[in-house]
Amino acid sequence: MFFIKFKKYLVFVFILIIIFYVIYQFKIFYLKQEIVLDDFGDKKSIVVNEDVFVLKGQVLDSKFFSINGNPVLLDKEYNFSKKLYLSDFQNTFVLKTISKTDIETQRTITIFKNKTKKENVDLKEKVSEKSEKSKESKEKRTEE
Repeated sequence: MFFIKFKKYLVFVFILIIIFYVIYQFKIFYLKQEIVLDDFGDKKSIVVNEDVFVLKGQVLDSKFFSINGNPVLLDKEYNFSKKLYLSDFQNTFVLKTISKTDIETQRTITIFKNKTKKENVDLKEKVSEKSEKSKESKEKRTEE
């Protein structure tokens, strides 16, 4: 009698082990790697005003990671940080990771360099400098 109960428990435990193993294998082999970017979230593009943009993020369980085909080093927690030099207006980058189980995942992002805002700021500064100079010259004339 004891042997029959033990056999039922043993079969039940064995079935549970098989179920968890199948779930684990599905997770490893069929789910894509996720490339998490700090400044993007789920967005595919952002607008910046800088000439150099530092892209930071994390790739889980990856053996290889690249941006536009150039390998990027990952730390022990699979974090990365890479300086991207931006050309005027539109910059497209392809991020590619290969998991330890050889699953390849790609994500394409676009960074728009908004040069016009910077030019507008420079123009406003120039206009304010000229107005200050004209005020100073008017004050000098009135003093004389």
